[in-house]
Amino acid sequence: YTCSLDSTNSNKCISCNTDQNYYPKSDDSTSFKECFNGEQIGYYFDTTHNIYTKCENKCNTCSLESVDSGNKCISCNTGQNYYPKSDDLNSFKECYNG
Repeated sequence: YTCSLDSTNSNKCISCNTDQNYYPKSDDSTSFKECFNGEQIGYYFDTTHNIYTKCENKCNTCSLESVDSGNKCISCNTGQNYYPKSDDLNSFKECYNG
């Protein structure tokens, strides 16, 4: 939405186009932000702060609802060896490593 020559050269923005539902990630501490629209692996959209917030490491995907349900995941981060219990039939999973 707002850019400069420096931000354009890095394909990033000074601010995101929120009118088109583009928002930054909460852990992006750089001067120029990447702007996202839609699901991001490892992040959920925090509607209170209008920002993509990182899921816990145990989650591959999470949502505001799963985080509010006790920091649970929609799917586990199997790349980091986190898995749900075989009898966990809930929508939101508790993920374990080891």
